[in-house]
Amino acid sequence: MRNIPRHVEALLSALRFQNPDTQALQALSDYDWRRLLSFTDLMRLTLPLGRACGGVLPAWVGARLRRNFEDNSEHFEGVKSAYKEIADALQAANAEFLVIKGFAQCPEFSEDARLRPQSDIDLFCPPDSIFRARDALLDLGYEPDTRLDHLPSDHLPPMARKTDWQWRGNFFDPDLPLGVELHFRLWDDDTRLSPPGLDEFWQRRLGKHVAGIVFPALDPLDNLGYFSLHLLRNLLRGEWILHHVYEVARFLHLSAEKEEFWQSWRDLHAPRLRSLQAIGFCLAQRWFSCNVSHEVSAELEALPKPVEYWLDAFGESPLQGIFRSNKDTMWLHVALVDSQSDKCYVAMNSLLPLRVPKVDAPGQGTASDGKPKRFWPSERHAKYAFYLASRIWHHTRTLPRALWSGVRWWSGANELGEEFWRFFAASFCLDLGAFIFFLLFNLYLVDCGFSEKIIGRVTSAMAIGSLAGTIPAGILAQRFGLRRSLLLCFSLVPALSALRVLVSSQAAQLTLGFCAGGAMSIWAVCLSPALAQLTNERNRPFAFSLVLSTGIGVGVLGGALGGVLPGWLSKVLPAVPAIHISQLALLTSSVVIGLGVWPISSLKSLLPSTRERKVYPRNRFLTRYLPAIAVWSLVTGSFAPLANVYFSQYLRITLPRIGMIFSLAQLSQVVAILLAPIIYKKFGLVTGIMYTQLATAVALGGLAVAPIASAAAIIYTGYMAVQWMSEPGMYSLLMSEVTAEERSGASALNFFVISLGSALAAALAGEGFARFGYPVVIATIAGVSVIAGFMFRLLLGETARTATAASPATISATNPGSA
Repeated sequence: MRNIPRHVEALLSALRFQNPDTQALQALSDYDWRRLLSFTDLMRLTLPLGRACGGVLPAWVGARLRRNFEDNSEHFEGVKSAYKEIADALQAANAEFLVIKGFAQCPEFSEDARLRPQSDIDLFCPPDSIFRARDALLDLGYEPDTRLDHLPSDHLPPMARKTDWQWRGNFFDPDLPLGVELHFRLWDDDTRLSPPGLDEFWQRRLGKHVAGIVFPALDPLDNLGYFSLHLLRNLLRGEWILHHVYEVARFLHLSAEKEEFWQSWRDLHAPRLRSLQAIGFCLAQRWFSCNVSHEVSAELEALPKPVEYWLDAFGESPLQGIFRSNKDTMWLHVALVDSQSDKCYVAMNSLLPLRVPKVDAPGQGTASDGKPKRFWPSERHAKYAFYLASRIWHHTRTLPRALWSGVRWWSGANELGEEFWRFFAASFCLDLGAFIFFLLFNLYLVDCGFSEKIIGRVTSAMAIGSLAGTIPAGILAQRFGLRRSLLLCFSLVPALSALRVLVSSQAAQLTLGFCAGGAMSIWAVCLSPALAQLTNERNRPFAFSLVLSTGIGVGVLGGALGGVLPGWLSKVLPAVPAIHISQLALLTSSVVIGLGVWPISSLKSLLPSTRERKVYPRNRFLTRYLPAIAVWSLVTGSFAPLANVYFSQYLRITLPRIGMIFSLAQLSQVVAILLAPIIYKKFGLVTGIMYTQLATAVALGGLAVAPIASAAAIIYTGYMAVQWMSEPGMYSLLMSEVTAEERSGASALNFFVISLGSALAAALAGEGFARFGYPVVIATIAGVSVIAGFMFRLLLGETARTATAASPATISATNPGSA
């Protein structure tokens, strides 16, 4: 096991229930034995080690363990006396209770109560008895310790009698003070998990007899359930669970042949409850090689895929965390909770916890073995400051590793292999480089003396090239394969982008823009079949969503980098003229795109795209849908591609601010697309699309009359959000109104109409901005948006009110200039 000391590996091998191996244990030196005994004291495994391996221990170790057993036996006599006193007081107060943990775990989880160190007595009381029980303990002299009230808990503050006892380094001290914890629930709701059926545990309680003590306890079935959930909760909190896992392993091993017990367990515990217990069962089987019943094996095989992968990839992390802190269990917790809000809560609470500990809370200034930390201040507030700083440093230090673990778990749980991530890396390079290029390129053309009219024509030429290149790109993919086609794309796009920077004539810009659009069409054509080959049916929707939504989200990074890149270069090269700095920045973005060649070249599994017969639908819906989408494409293809020129030439905003505005706009698009299903669920697809289009018209109207740059920036962010919010609804509407055989053809027709409309819109918008100015043209575009909205409503009606909105994966990525 990686990152686990040799003496601990020897311990785990010796404590296995099947084929235990004590050879490594016998080979330990006295120094290693002292280290091991310090470890087993902390893990509460010293006495189980003596019971399981007494015949092979060195003489001095055996003598030490016998003393520990005698001390713990004497301490247990005190536990028995304390419990009898407490039980009598609670019965006199008419407070119902049952004993959980401690000696209640014997003999199923621990052979003998004297082999199980116990520092407190845990009692569960129903709500109508909990405070009567507390008052009875107060009358016995027990006082609450409120120093941990800031932490989530399932019990009242621990209670104990005041003593002058002091720690003397003996974990089995017969005089160890005994505490009492009154539990008011069997599960901590702060975990955002809700195991079903726990309320039934109280109804099935029974009497139990252990070591001369008679007490109320959970039914053995429910005791297993509670203890397994207790293990899981401590696992999710990042606490040490080794002794809990060992005890569960013992229970599973000794009861593996009890078919009646396990059948009752299956009948009485709901599937969700059994699944949560199975996590601890899996760790027990893997760490201590215990035998399990058929019912447990079936439950382990039925674990959800994300949980199963976590156990495979990070099953040793709780052990490794004893020696080197990690937050790998956070991803198990994320896999177990259901809602996205709960997943975010769990992740943030673990990565960046905002809970502030109290001054003088237990553990501050104390090491894990109970000894005072070196160089720790004695003054209480200075001690607290040191403790707070140490926690901040701990969370900061573990953050990178935690995020990397999340990436590993996320990809593994979705079965995304190495080749997918290579493709994703190439996609990231293309998205980032293209976004920076299109942010800066129009502004570079302005610096070269090009008017909005010419810039609009260049943008239109690129859209026409993208449309014209679609069929040749498909033929290329069929004949030479996806890998070679993508290599050509990642070679041509950066090369043509660089040429567009180095050649300044109008004719060259129109020609190169057309060619660049054609080269980009290769990516649009190959994207879907490549992802389909690199994924399977189960993870394909997630892969599409990840790649395409990342294509939008990377604009946040691209906007920020594009806005400051020329400034950075001018500081590094102060003697270089501004126009050459712009060229160098654009060439840098071209290089970023070209970096995608390396991951694409290493792809081995991409095959030629399969030929698919496109069935072009001729139904009544499409004859109404296409005119409406054509008018809408005049809106999306007009202002958005020239927005950077609008901010630079009309509002005179600096490039860094433009980059920041574009970053915020990209972020708003991601949020809007995530919120779009709510709109469509409430109003239906057609009406929801109309509302987003009318909202787009309102935002454009605001841009037309925006008095100051800051107001325009805010309005533009909202405009980009509501404009893109319509995309999922439109795609979902189209796919729901044609047959499965017609979908490919309908998508091709949709792409053709949008590309043609965008090309026309870019040319008209550029000419209009040059001739009439920005306010007039933007107001006109707002009017067209209103027309498009009412066309959708009038032509399409309520054809798909109940259809579900598409995910971000359905967003078209065919017009990179629109970002």
